[in-house]
Amino acid sequence: MTRSEFTWFVLPSVMLMGLFLIAPLLYTGFLSVQQVNFGLSETFIGLRNYAELLSDTQFWNALGFTLFFVAVSLPLHTFIGVVLSLMLEQVGGRFKSLLMSAYAMPFILTPVVGTLVFSWFFKDYWGLLPFLLGKVGIHIAWFSSAWPARAVIVLWGVWWTFGFNVMVLSAGLQTLPDDQIRAALVDGATYLQRLRYIVIPHLAPFLGLATVFNIIDGLRVFDSVWVITKGGPGSATETLSYFTYRIAFVLQQIGKGSALSVLTVFVTCFFIAPLLILHVRRRGDGK
Repeated sequence: MTRSEFTWFVLPSVMLMGLFLIAPLLYTGFLSVQQVNFGLSETFIGLRNYAELLSDTQFWNALGFTLFFVAVSLPLHTFIGVVLSLMLEQVGGRFKSLLMSAYAMPFILTPVVGTLVFSWFFKDYWGLLPFLLGKVGIHIAWFSSAWPARAVIVLWGVWWTFGFNVMVLSAGLQTLPDDQIRAALVDGATYLQRLRYIVIPHLAPFLGLATVFNIIDGLRVFDSVWVITKGGPGSATETLSYFTYRIAFVLQQIGKGSALSVLTVFVTCFFIAPLLILHVRRRGDGK
């Protein structure tokens, strides 16, 4: 393929990306330095929106819970994804396809529908979990206390995401070289030794890919908070995305909401950039 052919081949994708990604991002940056209200003209106010956000305790509370959500849910659904994908390799035939479909179901459901189904397990009086816990004398106010509500959101993140990890890691296991496994068996390597020295290093790029997507999804989580808790009780489960929605569309402070969106992009890049740099260096070293 010549350079000219390549240019014409990628040009439509670049144009669509510029139209639907870069242009809105630039316009959001423009609005972030304006005072904008619905029905009113825009007034340039410089970095005042950013200064007000950085001095707002609600912003730091939302950022803290968002980071807490990612830090707790990410290791859990990654570990579950690794374990289940390894177990699937021991299963064959139609039963494997059935299990894969079951694991992927939460992820492929519409987020709002999946969140509603998940929240029913925690509903007072008729939810499955309160019913079972009540049988042993344990009563937890899942949605009226801060930490139980946070636990529900974290559990939702694990439930919704582990299926994606299973699919990615199962695809990685399909590319595992059989000759390395056979050589390890000839040398008398145990299952744990094969797992440590062959399987996990082979899955490292796939784990990196899943981690990047999981961090991005975790930092922009909105659906579960909006459906399950509405950020409550109080603002205990308010994430950056939900805080942005409340500032921009409930309080109608478009400029400040845009500034919050820009800050969210910077936070996401802060955590994603090191992973991407590490991935590029590993590919450059041939690892």
